[in-house]
Amino acid sequence: MLDDTEKENGALAARIRQAIASLPFTKADIAEKLEVTPQAITGWETKGRIGKKSLSGLAALTGRSVNYFLTGTIDREDEGWANILGYSQAVGLGDGVEAQEYAETHKLKFRTDSLARKHLAPGKLGVVYGQGDSMLPRIRSGDAILFDTADINPRDEALFVVMAQGVGGSSYSVKRCRHFGDDVYFDALNPEGDHQWRKPRKMDDKRHPITIIGRVRWLGSWED
Repeated sequence: MLDDTEKENGALAARIRQAIASLPFTKADIAEKLEVTPQAITGWETKGRIGKKSLSGLAALTGRSVNYFLTGTIDREDEGWANILGYSQAVGLGDGVEAQEYAETHKLKFRTDSLARKHLAPGKLGVVYGQGDSMLPRIRSGDAILFDTADINPRDEALFVVMAQGVGGSSYSVKRCRHFGDDVYFDALNPEGDHQWRKPRKMDDKRHPITIIGRVRWLGSWED
């Protein structure tokens, strides 16, 4: 006969299995993202024994709350929705915004089934807001920009949130990736909107390198 602890661990293991099964990743991918071994995840799924740090990481990755894993309780208003972190710092669509540590200010809700169709993990997503006009007509100042920090491989013609080293220091901005032969460049869709981006800039430039923060996956903007 199972005691209360064994029952609780069994229920926790079942919720962990269900949450992991909903992710569009292999167990090896999940282990890498959470900085554990695949064997550790197997232990969570079978025994329901998981450390606080790993549980927090799993909650963030799956868009579920820690309380859900511990108690099985789902707030009705959160059912079917994932919380995505929103940040106060804007990203430059002009000459960039000075790079600082991002400060979480709110959470935005996205449908979990919608994210799953795009193979996106909630814990790797963030939303920032554009500032400037160098990415017109695609992105306007004030538009919401959802980006995926798990997707940092430069893809031709894709938009990315990047951190660029410039004369005035580091700055965050959104720019388009371009491949020219074996070289990777980033440019503005509206070069006249930013004097620092009137020409494409090479990603691995020794003086002013560009670091990819995440690929843009969704834009929220107003129609005229």
